Amino acid sequence: MGYRYQHEKEAQFVDDEIVAFNKSHAPFTQDNDFVSLNFHVKSESDFVTAGINSLMYCGGMLYIDVLFVMLYIDVLFVDNSCRDQHLGNLLLSKIETEAKSMGVSLSDLDTLITQYLKMKSAYLY
Repeated sequence: MGYRYQHEKEAQFVDDEIVAFNKSHAPFTQDNDFVSLNFHVKSESDFVTAGINSLMYCGGMLYIDVLFVMLYIDVLFVDNSCRDQHLGNLLLSKIETEAKSMGVSLSDLDTLITQYLKMKSAYLY
């Protein structure tokens, strides 16, 4: 047995296998296993100044008689020239509103400690 860097084909296989395993233990109740939910802000010159990419999954998965939909926020980006203009807050608010309207009850956002320290007062609850 050896370890190798995972290419796209193997990565897709791993994703498919865990989805199949999860479905066998707690069937999903939505049509699509994963749904992308992404927003961006553009300047007047059509330059992307900020963006947020996320993925809804386990949508409607029944687990221990509880219905939940999870949102994993993969990327939250603000261009250096646009920092301190609250674009990150705007995008987080937008995605939270949209996700809730789609039934999301849990979300996950990982960040570096330097970003966390700036965000913690606004988003810890």
